[in-house]
Amino acid sequence: MRVHVSIPVRRLDESISFYRSLFEAEPSKIRAGYAKFDLADPPMNFSLVETGSEEARGGVLRHFGIERGDVDSVLAAGGRLEEAGLETEREEDVSCCHSVQTKVWVRDPDGNRWEVFVVTAEESQEVTEADCCEPQCCK
Repeated sequence: MRVHVSIPVRRLDESISFYRSLFEAEPSKIRAGYAKFDLADPPMNFSLVETGSEEARGGVLRHFGIERGDVDSVLAAGGRLEEAGLETEREEDVSCCHSVQTKVWVRDPDGNRWEVFVVTAEESQEVTEADCCEPQCCK
C-alpha cells in the first residue's frame, strides 16, 4: 500500500524542478500538463496537474488516494466503506492520468476527496485532462 497525492500547479516545469529536488527523484511520467513521481521512500504516488490558474496558489490539493495492488483490493475497500454507511462512487476501467484505472471515491467529513485505486494499464489512448481524477460525485 502507498499513498497517492495529486496537486494542481500553475507551471508544470517549475513544479517538476522543485519536486525533483525535494524528493531527490526523477518523474516516472511526464505528459502535457501532467507529471508523476513514483516514490519508494516515502512510498507515494505523487502527481502534478497543470492548471495555469490561481487554483494552485496556496497549495490547494486536488484529492488524496491510496493505491492498491489489484482490483479485488479496491472493490473490497469500497465494500468496507459502504458497510460503514459512507457514500461511494465506483469507476471501473476509466481513463485517468494517462493510465487506465479502477477506483472507488469517497469524501471525508470535511469534503476532502479520497480515492482507493489500482492502475490496470499504464497508458491510456483516451486523454481527458479536464475530467481527470474528478468523478461526478466529487466535482
